Amino acid sequence: MWIRNKLGHMALVLVILGAIFIRVCSSPGSPAIVDANKNVYVISQEGNVYGTIATFLDKAVENKVDNFILFVHGRGNHPKKAFDKKLIYGLEKDYSAKVMMFHWCSCSSWFGYPEDQARFAAKYLYGVLQSIKKYRNAKKTNMKFTLLTHSMGSIVLEETLLKFYKRPLGKLFDTLVINAPCSEGKNHVSWVDKIDFANEVYIVFNKNDVVLGSAGLQTGARRLGRGLENRRGQKFVLANNVLYIDVTKTGVNHRYYLGNSPQSHLGKFFHLVLNGEVAKLVKGDNVVEIVRDKVYVLKK
Repeated sequence: MWIRNKLGHMALVLVILGAIFIRVCSSPGSPAIVDANKNVYVISQEGNVYGTIATFLDKAVENKVDNFILFVHGRGNHPKKAFDKKLIYGLEKDYSAKVMMFHWCSCSSWFGYPEDQARFAAKYLYGVLQSIKKYRNAKKTNMKFTLLTHSMGSIVLEETLLKFYKRPLGKLFDTLVINAPCSEGKNHVSWVDKIDFANEVYIVFNKNDVVLGSAGLQTGARRLGRGLENRRGQKFVLANNVLYIDVTKTGVNHRYYLGNSPQSHLGKFFHLVLNGEVAKLVKGDNVVEIVRDKVYVLKK
């Protein structure tokens, strides 16, 4: 009896602590712009962030940086996670770029799935895109522009396109890389087809991605980053304006774009696309096969 009561009390404490944790981490907060120096610039409710972005880009141009990456992170206790794991620094180091991270309130419980927070951040990301448009219209530069979304970052982009993207912004980015997207796979065409602000768009997926596998179990639907068909083998409709890159054979897991050997096929692919260049995808060279005309299976 004593043991039963003790266990009951412990369970109650865990439930209360879990509820507190979820409430603290899951309530939508103000998104922000973050740089590699750990500067955090909170975006106002109006979404006006042009001054911050213009200053950042001006400095990059002055320092003769050849590529700018706007990075939309995934789930986790950000920006602390980005600082601890050196995610921004890693991108700058691997790709000789200046990186600006779009931060959204992605913290959740250990088993949480902060989809509402990702969608809440969409209007702020749209404000950032508008600011980049304003900058590019005002100032001419040879610097390449790249947009990288990772995991649940795709949901922020998805909601931006579905809810706020009403007028064309022009070609803001040379490349857009949607890495390990946590968006639902089945209806992804509904938002991906709206992308018209990047010259080249790549969706990178891995059928064995463990992180996205658990995300799919929580939501009950196959994530786009886990492949292009559902669990019954029914194929998803593909978007017309993107190339799909299957990295399953490379053995990489979730954060495909960091820590790759520069000589590997995966490393060479990301070196091009995250530097604003067109990917070189050649069957028999770095590609095992091409499926459905636009799905490129990368060699190990």
